[in-house]
Amino acid sequence: MGTFERPWAIEFLPGRPVLAITEKAGALKMMQTQTGEVIEVSGVPEVAYGGQGGLGDIAFLESEATRKDARTIYLSWAERDEGGGT
Repeated sequence: MGTFERPWAIEFLPGRPVLAITEKAGALKMMQTQTGEVIEVSGVPEVAYGGQGGLGDIAFLESEATRKDARTIYLSWAERDEGGGT
């Protein structure tokens, strides 16, 4: 099974035995539940990590459960503003 640093949210990919796990510091990982294999997803936005800030929730469109090419992922995160605050 995978190891995770400060996991925040977890959600099954619609219609698949795969879990998506966000880590507060800004990583998104996918875990195959049948094998325990974990891969890190690239292209995740840069987050303002610290205190309440970081990568938060994840959600998918349930309507894409039957599509093999479904790629819509909704993420919530904190980012730095132009002044360097969150």
